[in-house]
Amino acid sequence: MKLAMIFPGIGYTFDKPLLYYSQKLLSSEYEVIRIQYGQLPKIDIKDVFEIAYQRVWEMYKDFDFSKYDSIVCISKSVGTAISTRLDQNLNLQAKHVLYTPIEITFRYARSGIAFSGTKDPWVDFSIVQNNCDTYDIPLYVYPDCNHSLECQNIEKDIQTIQEVMKYTLKFLETL
Repeated sequence: MKLAMIFPGIGYTFDKPLLYYSQKLLSSEYEVIRIQYGQLPKIDIKDVFEIAYQRVWEMYKDFDFSKYDSIVCISKSVGTAISTRLDQNLNLQAKHVLYTPIEITFRYARSGIAFSGTKDPWVDFSIVQNNCDTYDIPLYVYPDCNHSLECQNIEKDIQTIQEVMKYTLKFLETL
């Protein structure tokens, strides 16, 4: 039995393209858990991360993960940091799909694949690139794309989401 945990960003919800389509890629053999953070204050991202993480920790610290043969975490933005920290603290040995990881993510991330735009206002692209190199995490780069992997050109945005889903599916098929 396989488990897929979906960790959204703060404003990037389950119905936005990256998370919406990635969930569609999951076969019927996955049990899917959509992680909810509740209402979060509009404060510094590091503080929001801590609040959201503590809420997720309280919900899942006693969860029985042992019944799953495989766990994949599909996450976006601050969700990338929450999912990788939860994995590390619970020793889940999960595989990760990291959509636009933030800097905090790399305190915990050690496996998976990552996707990032070069014009992401929430993170310095060179930090993402250096950390992915350091931890041998394949990084798919989207020039001139922002934190949603969009670049203000609808045709390019559609091509980007199609390519991201192709690489995500390829990754999921290896699990």
